[in-house]
Amino acid sequence: DRLRGSGLDRDRSRREEFEGWRRLHAERVAKLQSIGRLDPQVDAFGWLLEEYRVHLFAQELGTASRVSPAVLKSTWRSLGGGA
Repeated sequence: DRLRGSGLDRDRSRREEFEGWRRLHAERVAKLQSIGRLDPQVDAFGWLLEEYRVHLFAQELGTASRVSPAVLKSTWRSLGGGA
């Protein structure tokens, strides 16, 4: 039922947005792993992404923290990333 009307297009758009953030995170994790480093803040960003996934696709579950594109952008910039 949720995909009727513009639901499918909306979900595609949301998935594309989410995948962009997921790729940025995965690239950062891979870069850190290649030099043998861990960064708890990058790990925390990964969990924030999971919260955002719930926010986008399973709103009925609710999220533990407030999450939005603005929050993701601000957090990513604090990690020294662009976007």
